[in-house]
Amino acid sequence: MIQPIQNLPKSKRPRERLISTGPQNLTQPELLAVVLGSGTNKRNVLALAKQILNKFGSSLSTITLKQLTTVHGIGQIQAAKIIATLELGKRLHNLKPKPRLLKPTDALREVSEIRPSHREQLIGLYLNARYELMAKEVLAVGSVNAHSIEPRDVFAPAIKLPCRSLILVHNHPSGDPQPSQDDISTSLKLKKAGRLLGISLLDHLIVTKDSHLSMQQQKLI
Repeated sequence: MIQPIQNLPKSKRPRERLISTGPQNLTQPELLAVVLGSGTNKRNVLALAKQILNKFGSSLSTITLKQLTTVHGIGQIQAAKIIATLELGKRLHNLKPKPRLLKPTDALREVSEIRPSHREQLIGLYLNARYELMAKEVLAVGSVNAHSIEPRDVFAPAIKLPCRSLILVHNHPSGDPQPSQDDISTSLKLKKAGRLLGISLLDHLIVTKDSHLSMQQQKLI
């Protein structure tokens, strides 16, 4: 028989654990249990929280009030608490300061994962008028040249955002950051297309595990 929450040892109550050890030490069910506050006569709050997470899983972030109230023991008030908590989390996440990319080393911090890669990848970093990063998109994997990259592939995300400028970054698994003629011709083609759309191609960086090259600094674009 599942114990009512008031009969659980104090050390096992999620709210008391949060106060004594901090939220970072609570499991997802325990955090949700704190939001719920109480369970039912037949199911304690922690068991109720586990039921919700088991039923909805990763879709909890987009759950509706109606869906939550299909769980036995969850009324509109508790469902509203969950919805409000999720919405607050989303809004606070959106308030997080966006990184400003003012120089090549700023952009390099955003693409560190591709530097040691054995597959060539092209990344687009899309910026607003303050040069703040709005989005990061993987534009190509395996072949980055004038024949495989089209302006529509690069500028479609920029138009949707919308953004004012972008930086391209791709890696050379060979370890040599020097651009090929295809690298240069692709960049020039994209810079020309960007002018027509009012979106500036600020730079095209080539990175390796240990080095990098800026086409803008080298006056190649």
